[in-house]
Amino acid sequence: MLVGSRNGARLWWLLGALVRVAAVLVIVVVLHRKHFHLGVLMVAAAAIIGLLFGMRPQQIAVNALASVFSASTLSVVGAMAFVGLLEALMNRAGMLDLALRSLSALVRDRRVIVGVVPAFMGLLPSAGGALMSCPMVDGACASLELSPHRRALANYWYRHVTEFIVPVYPAFVLASQISGVSVRSLAAWSAPAGLIAAAVMAPAVFKGVPRSAAVLPTQEGTDRRSALCGLILGTAPIAVVVALVVACQWSVLAAVACVVLGLAVVRFPGWELLVQMIRSSFLSKTCGMALGIMLFKDMLSAVGAVDEIAGYITAIGAPAAVTAVVLPLLLGAVTGMNSAAVGVAFPIISGLFSLSGGLAPQMAALAYIASVVGILITPMHLCMVVTADYFRADIGEMLRAVLAPAAAVLCWGILVSMLWRH
Repeated sequence: MLVGSRNGARLWWLLGALVRVAAVLVIVVVLHRKHFHLGVLMVAAAAIIGLLFGMRPQQIAVNALASVFSASTLSVVGAMAFVGLLEALMNRAGMLDLALRSLSALVRDRRVIVGVVPAFMGLLPSAGGALMSCPMVDGACASLELSPHRRALANYWYRHVTEFIVPVYPAFVLASQISGVSVRSLAAWSAPAGLIAAAVMAPAVFKGVPRSAAVLPTQEGTDRRSALCGLILGTAPIAVVVALVVACQWSVLAAVACVVLGLAVVRFPGWELLVQMIRSSFLSKTCGMALGIMLFKDMLSAVGAVDEIAGYITAIGAPAAVTAVVLPLLLGAVTGMNSAAVGVAFPIISGLFSLSGGLAPQMAALAYIASVVGILITPMHLCMVVTADYFRADIGEMLRAVLAPAAAVLCWGILVSMLWRH
């Protein structure tokens, strides 16, 4: 009887951990809609989480300092700053305008451009890629007369379509390694989710756009070779960053910093303007938001909230198939980082399925799809934050808009798991 009461008390404690984290995130979203600075909100939320989980103020301060100066935080904030500087240099050189004009000459349907640009930038596993594609998506939407909300949705959502398809993301590789499922098998079952994601968001973004506005008339005398050269030249810095990250395995920070240095030398804007660009980029609101989110994420880890949420799911004795959906989904939503969700959830899920012959590719795909869906439906995701800030969109409205498409994508994963069962 005593053991049962202890187990019951522990379950209530673990459930309480989930409720506390969810309540803080809801308050953050509500206050952000009142135009409070998200970076400040996330710093305050980190302190509140520490207090709610029994930390003393001194411990909170020590953990906050450790988070601010950690390699992961400096890497993320540094990448955001250098991406802002790269955008400023490319704008100054007219490269983004050249790329957009050239792409428009090659692809008549601007709806395709709006989807392809963020999908290509999605190959950069950093929120800096989301920020980098914002001005190009904004320009492509000019003739479509899309609202800031729809532009933000397009940039945010289509950026993550490739995450289901292209196995270059750290979380994808991690899921394959932990589950023992080959990258090829995992991609084969998860890739359709990316195609479904692209299709189900299209009505929300492009509904009501007349074909005459979306499809440009063919222009006589268009030199496709010149347009292709212009596209290559205009996107060269971005393409080099992607190549360094994907092919050479450089960090995003190192890749962007290297390209910024090269571009600043080749297209030198003058010392006065360069110093102004550096100051604006490194002291930007975006960097403040990134710092706040990383601080909140690290505080969740420090108080053990992530482990306790995972512990609650396993402690209640949920079926393995249910755990494969709920655990990575929740962890993705709480952390806003797919690698963190996969890293915590997949060892537990693999252990549960080891009793029934191991984790099948279909179930591994379901768990991975659930983790991606989790990061897509949370204000903790830095890509959503920087996109909403750029387009001046409301995060609450964005969250509501992605729920139905995210549910459709998750349904594919559940269908896949049913194929495994039968």
